[in-house]
Amino acid sequence: MRKLILATLAVLFLGLPQAQAQSLDGMVLSITDTISDVTDEVLPGVSNVRIGLGPEIEPDFEGSDNYDVGLGALISIHYRDLIFIDNGHLRVNIVGSNSLLPSSKLKVGPSLSINRGRRESDSSELEGLGNTGRNFELGIYASYDLGPVAARLRMRKDIADGHEGTKVIGDVRFLAYKTERVAVVTSLYATWGDDNYMNSFFSITPEQSLASGLPEFDASAGLKEISLNIGTNYSFSERWDFVGSVSYSKLLNDAKDSPLVTLRGNPNLIVGAIYAVYRF
Repeated sequence: MRKLILATLAVLFLGLPQAQAQSLDGMVLSITDTISDVTDEVLPGVSNVRIGLGPEIEPDFEGSDNYDVGLGALISIHYRDLIFIDNGHLRVNIVGSNSLLPSSKLKVGPSLSINRGRRESDSSELEGLGNTGRNFELGIYASYDLGPVAARLRMRKDIADGHEGTKVIGDVRFLAYKTERVAVVTSLYATWGDDNYMNSFFSITPEQSLASGLPEFDASAGLKEISLNIGTNYSFSERWDFVGSVSYSKLLNDAKDSPLVTLRGNPNLIVGAIYAVYRF
């Protein structure tokens, strides 16, 4: 088991699975969150490793009108109500039911998220816009559970040479249906980004304008998107589950008004995934 965990960590932080490769930011994060939430509803408090494979559909980049379908991986390690690793996202409960500061409803702690960034090679529509480097986002989060409803707030700052910005993510989760084997969770997300964050993905500098043919644009801090997610988990044996999630996101404000979106993309985005998952 120790070798398995070390190998899994290497995959998480050195070679991220397909779901992280496109770096769709809040969209992929919400898929990961929703799957994590829905599996924990079926298996509360279980310490285990989950590895899954299955088809994924996602746009070429955030704001793209073109979609790719491919085989993706889901890798998850949960240790009690303390440590959670889901693909490229790590969080630790300092406050929680099995944490340093016990609480049955409130959870607070640090987090780390890693993703690949955005590259011109992701789509021909990005030609001339340059690359946004790998992001290492260090942050803090807090969540509060009220029976079938939970609210969560997260703040993250890129400490590498990626977008170099700060974003704040708020979401409300609702347990819509649950039996011994099945759970369905719905979530509503909103993401705010500061000037650095919005500039990295939605501004068009004079140099980028000349190289890409897009008009210049200066994106400012503000609410970037809202998302609606639905996740489901079906445990059909002691070790095997089917988990799936679909997310619809609507870009807002300067994200929606960026020439990359208005001239070459679409502010309405969908990400979906279905995995067959084995539990250790």
